[in-house]
Amino acid sequence: MSKQLAGYVNEYRRQLEAGIIQQAYRGVMNYIMDLRNYFANKYYGDIVVGNIHHGYMDFTYFSVTPLLLKDKKLKVAIIFFHESMRFDIWLAGQSRQVQKKYWEFIKGGDWKEGAVSSSPRDSILESVLIGRADFEDQDAMTGQIEDKAMRFIDEIVASPYFRE
Repeated sequence: MSKQLAGYVNEYRRQLEAGIIQQAYRGVMNYIMDLRNYFANKYYGDIVVGNIHHGYMDFTYFSVTPLLLKDKKLKVAIIFFHESMRFDIWLAGQSRQVQKKYWEFIKGGDWKEGAVSSSPRDSILESVLIGRADFEDQDAMTGQIEDKAMRFIDEIVASPYFRE
C-alpha cells in the first residue's frame, strides 16, 4: 500500500503544482461560504445555520436547521459532492440513535420515491438540489438551491412524522 500511496502522492503533488486544483477548490469553497452566509442572513432567527465542514475533498456541507427540527435533535444539511458536482439536501439526526428512530418512524410513509434513505446510516431523507452544478451563473444556482431546500424543509416541518 505504501508504494501505491507514494504514487498517488506524487500525482497529487504534480496536480497541485499546476495550480488549477487550488483555484477550482478555492472558487467552490468561496461559493459555498457565500451560500451559507446567504441562508444565515436571509433566515436569521428561523433557521440555525451551522459551520462549513470540508470533509476529505469528497464532500462539503453545512446545516440549515429549522428550530422545530433542532428541538427534536434533527438537522438539515446542504451537501456538495465534489466528484459529481452535485448539491443534495439531507435530513439527519444529531446522533445515530435519533436518526434510526426517525428513519424507522417514516420509512413506510408516503414520501416521494427515493426520498427516504435506504438505511439510517447517513441520513433519514435525501433529495437532489442540483444534479450538476453550473458555477457560471451562481445567482441562479443559489436561487434554485434555496427554492428546493425550502420546499424540502417546509415538507418536513408540515409532516405529522415530525410533529409528535
